[in-house]
Amino acid sequence: MSGLIPEVVTLNKPYVLTSDQILYVEKEYCPEINSFITGHYSELCGIFRIYDFDFCYIPFICRSIRTSLMQRYYTPYDRLPSVKETTSSFPLQYIDGKLPELPALFCWKDGKIISLHIDTSDIRKSFDDIAGYIKEKHDLSEVFYSSVPGIDDSFLLPDYYENKADYTFNEEVERLISDVRSKISELYEVYGIKEEILMELLHPEVKLSRMVITNDYRILLTDYGNLEIKMTPLVKAVYFLFLRHPEGIIFKSLPDYRVELLNIYTRLSGRSSEYDIRKSVEDATCPYNNSINEKCARIKQAFISEFHEYLARYYYIDGMYGRPKNIALDRKLVEWQVTL
Repeated sequence: MSGLIPEVVTLNKPYVLTSDQILYVEKEYCPEINSFITGHYSELCGIFRIYDFDFCYIPFICRSIRTSLMQRYYTPYDRLPSVKETTSSFPLQYIDGKLPELPALFCWKDGKIISLHIDTSDIRKSFDDIAGYIKEKHDLSEVFYSSVPGIDDSFLLPDYYENKADYTFNEEVERLISDVRSKISELYEVYGIKEEILMELLHPEVKLSRMVITNDYRILLTDYGNLEIKMTPLVKAVYFLFLRHPEGIIFKSLPDYRVELLNIYTRLSGRSSEYDIRKSVEDATCPYNNSINEKCARIKQAFISEFHEYLARYYYIDGMYGRPKNIALDRKLVEWQVTL
């Protein structure tokens, strides 16, 4: 490890580098090192993986994003790729203070971000020295851990059982869409990059699509390539109910909307049993069971399965306890081609 002098780096956005990543950084393009990395990329990934690091080489990551589902997931409004930065100078915008000697590899070590300079006169030896330095990588989980006080479940407000759906809304919705979040997390791992860095690279904007409810009750987002959001009939009926009420609906008042939901669901269901239709609607408008939360979770799932939550949150049903749950989307963006 002779000649290897680690430098501490302070980033104003530390999440650009996580505890299990090692990132190549340069100020100006260095053809020798980039050529070495390109020619030995799989080998380098394997070496750093031995020490529980993911090797992050920004040009390869950007190239993958351009041709992947991640592009559509984060920027459904763009037909063409719009990756913000394609060079390894990307992290430099987040450095506070003096720049370290570059080019280098950045990684976490002993609770600090360390810069390890790469000597262009002997690139292979530099990488070998760096691998030796990080061999004794510390467990940094405590750096990112934050403690949250527990909730005393023994205390329940007087109307808990009469308004259970409202109390458990956020908890149940998150539980029911956990499988979607898990699948999305798996996509991040494919690229050896975390969500926060993807957001920085793709620089997504809040560009909302118009929504069209067609004559055959389909939900189309016309500015996202006519993307269809698919739901089962009862879930879609609940969605249409809330879409018709931009002011929102308080869960304890759901029984007041039972007839309206019944009329919508009857149009959508295709079911012949009047009893089954009424029973489903009664369950969905009951403020002291979980049916409405399940429907709201399926609605949220339908949107975040297609595009990121920074956009999806305008389209699904959300709200605070005791307040109206609503859909944030401006109704000027909604076109009804059918009358309900």
